[in-house]
Amino acid sequence: MQEERYINLIIKQLCGEIEATEAQELQAWLGASEANQQLFRNLEQAWDATGTVPQPDLPDLDVEWQKLRDELCKEPAPQRATVKSLPQRPSAASLRAPAWPRLRWAMPVAAVLLLAIGLGVWQRFAG
Repeated sequence: MQEERYINLIIKQLCGEIEATEAQELQAWLGASEANQQLFRNLEQAWDATGTVPQPDLPDLDVEWQKLRDELCKEPAPQRATVKSLPQRPSAASLRAPAWPRLRWAMPVAAVLLLAIGLGVWQRFAG
């Protein structure tokens, strides 16, 4: 548990955020044993090997909140009414015209296909 405190002090030292009293405490701990100094060197090497982590560009929250407030409180612009045309009504002739003249070619094709299938089934089971 005590070692964890000194590890935190070492991290503060490496970050440059250690206070004077903490620095004195850390120096006293380092002078107490070679194992403490070795732990410090190991952590320092790991710290140097990782390099610096770039800080993300965070937005200024006050500015963003103000933009949002301004946008929400803004008077909406008057909307112009638009007239949409209705779809054209189908002609009476197209409504009355049966579909079979357009599919007149389909009946002979269907008859030939049925005949071919029937013939194939008959030959398979008859012979």
